[in-house]
Amino acid sequence: MAARSPPSPLPPPPERRLGPWSPRVGRGAVVHTVSCEATGLAGGAREGVVDKSDISLRGEEGSGGRRGPGRAAPAQAPLLSAPAGSRRLEGISVEEAMVTRTQLLEDELSSLKEELALCQADKEFVWSLWKRLQVTHPDLTQAVSLVVEREKQKSEAKDRKVLEILQVKDAKIQELEQRESELKQEINDLVKRKITVDEENAFLRKEFSDLQKKYKDKSQEIKDTKECVQNKEEQNRMVIKDLEEENEKLSTRCADLLNDLEKLRKEEAHWRKEKYSVDAKIKAFEDSLIEARKEIEVSQSKYNALSLQLNNKETELMQKDMDITLVRCVWILWGRPLEESRLRVLGCPSGSESFHLFPHPPGGKSVRLPMYGRVGVSDVLRCCLDILCQAISVQIIVDSKGERQRGLLTAPSWNSSP
Repeated sequence: MAARSPPSPLPPPPERRLGPWSPRVGRGAVVHTVSCEATGLAGGAREGVVDKSDISLRGEEGSGGRRGPGRAAPAQAPLLSAPAGSRRLEGISVEEAMVTRTQLLEDELSSLKEELALCQADKEFVWSLWKRLQVTHPDLTQAVSLVVEREKQKSEAKDRKVLEILQVKDAKIQELEQRESELKQEINDLVKRKITVDEENAFLRKEFSDLQKKYKDKSQEIKDTKECVQNKEEQNRMVIKDLEEENEKLSTRCADLLNDLEKLRKEEAHWRKEKYSVDAKIKAFEDSLIEARKEIEVSQSKYNALSLQLNNKETELMQKDMDITLVRCVWILWGRPLEESRLRVLGCPSGSESFHLFPHPPGGKSVRLPMYGRVGVSDVLRCCLDILCQAISVQIIVDSKGERQRGLLTAPSWNSSP
């Protein structure tokens, strides 16, 4: 198999393939330009705008972002459609003409967007074909690139001529539009000035009529005022006479009021003296009240102390009564008198009326009974049970050798010493 020749270099990027110098785009621009020249400036302004925008956009893509001095066509696109719109919309207001012009520009923009989308689709398709062809037939791609380069140069020369023609036309159109805008501005200024003058005249006429009406009204007011002045003078005479009479009455009344005021002042001085004396008494009463409160507080504290002492005494008496009752109960149970030598007085001096039964057994409690009154059967039984429970307790004594002895379950053999 013969050795394959080295592949030809890659073509320019897709943006350059679909630039303004491609055969398809160049022929379209020429066709639009020819139609514009044939139908005249008024009828072909829209095609010129489309061609210039196509050339400017594609020129940016084909030249890799370079812009020459003649690449400013898109900024002048609205100006191209202005003369045709102004000629077609004669007799229409400026606002309506601007609305129509805006609609035309929007239509042109939508058509340019559609054409741009188609061009992008063609670009992608051609680029994919170019890659496939370069892989399969590299020699053929080199030949195609040479042909395309030659066609590109031809289309560039044609596009330069078309661009020069369009630039000249754009300059003329821009000059005419500028002149037209200046004339419109002058007309608008004159119209505004006329409107202002008319408004001023109408305002002056209205003001003059108002002044005339005011003059008539003022004349009538002057007549009415003179009549009113005469009537007022007559009324004032009557009023002055009435006021003089009333002034005399008021003078008499003022004298009476002054006398009453003097009396009231004297009464006020007397009342003030009484008030001072009453205030002094009140202050003395307050001082005495404070002292009485202090005395009451002292008495209350003494009363509380005495009440506490009384409660303590009552508690001691109740304790003594319980001791006496216990002694009586034990006396009845044992059937023999208890010697005083076997009793121990607790919490009271000798000879008191309250006694404790025997010395306390280990861990036991003493039972107390009142010395006076009759003792019921239930009280006696309760006291007996308490005594027996204390007496029947088991006493465990641990001697020095560690032996344990158990006490007898008999009556308590407590120490009889006082």
